[in-house]
Order: sequence, then C-alpha cells, then structure tokens
Amino acid sequence: QVYLDKLYRLAREGSADGALTFDDSMLDRAGSITDLLGGFLEEQVAEMPDPASALIVLKAFVSVRGTKRQNSVDEVRDHALTLGREIPISEVRDMVLRFVGLRILRDKDDHDRYELLHDALAAKIFEKVTLVEKELLEVRQFIESAHGNYQKRGIPLRPIDLEYIAPYERSGVR
Repeated sequence: QVYLDKLYRLAREGSADGALTFDDSMLDRAGSITDLLGGFLEEQVAEMPDPASALIVLKAFVSVRGTKRQNSVDEVRDHALTLGREIPISEVRDMVLRFVGLRILRDKDDHDRYELLHDALAAKIFEKVTLVEKELLEVRQFIESAHGNYQKRGIPLRPIDLEYIAPYERSGVR
C-alpha cells in the first residue's frame, strides 16, 4: 500500500494533462520496498509525541535475529524496561494502537498479541537496535531460558552463568 501510494504520487508528478502513466523508469525512481518502508517508518515515528519511546515500542516487535516477533502490550512494556525505559502501560497501549492504525502493526490476535505487518519493517527497525540493546536482549533471553530449564528440570544456573549475567544485574536494567 505504501509502495503503490509512492508510485501514484510519482505518476501524478509526471502528468501534465492529468492522465496517469506507469512505466519501468517510475519503478526505478521509487526505489526498493525496504527503503520506502524505512522512510515511511521514520516519518511516522518522528510524528509521535515521544519518538524515542515509540522506537523502543517498535523494537519490541523484532527478535534478536531481526525477524518479526509477536507481543502483547504487557510484553512490550517489559521489553522497554529491559532496555532501561519505563513507559506507562497506557502510553504503550496508545502507541501500539496508533501503529495498528498506521498499518505498521497487525491488530491483536486471539491471544491479544500484535506483530509487524511486513518483514521489511522488522529489518528496518533491527537496523536501529544498538549493540548494547542486542546484548541486553540476549541476556534476557538467556535468563528466561535458564528459568524455564530450572522450572522443568530443576537445573540451576552454574557459576559461569552467574558471571555472564552479573554485569547486567548491576546495571539496574530489568
């Protein structure tokens, strides 16, 4: 939809008599869908009341591998806390619903979980995830996995595991 809108605007610009013509050169001028979606995404984030928080919210919908990830509003808030940003749940909900309205996020499913509409959006958002944020997310994933192992099989963390997570524990990030 965003790509077709771009093509329509390019056709309108090139039309002197109001007749719209689409050709191969227009496709070249429009650029790739990934770049176009990236520009659209940046525009929408910049228009949010708190662009930094809006970007944190969007980062919750991208996995540590740069793929789409489903989340509930509560999980998005937890993700923000992991990255050191406390965003009130009402603001998280408002931003998520606004992104749904902008067709960046797919509306919630039967389990109240949202996800990005397109893989190209995940790739563009992943480009904005910093190295520190990636490390924090990897440590969180490690801890969640270790906790699951402990609950299922009674396997505690080893001393080397505790050494691995210790620097992050002291940082105060949840």
